[in-house]
Amino acid sequence: MNELVYVTVGLHFEVKDSYMYGGEETVGYAAMNLGGVNPSKITDEHIDKKRQDFIIQQNTM
Repeated sequence: MNELVYVTVGLHFEVKDSYMYGGEETVGYAAMNLGGVNPSKITDEHIDKKRQDFIIQQNTM
């Protein structure tokens, strides 16, 4: 990738029934930004891994 190109990818998550986002029967939203990424590396598997990491992080708080 050209070193003059800087790509930021934003992932936005809808979080349902989470204590941290309002409790049962509520919907909250969270975002994660990945800066300086190579767009060819952002695959469905990569996004799913970030989503799983987010879920684990939320469950340990």
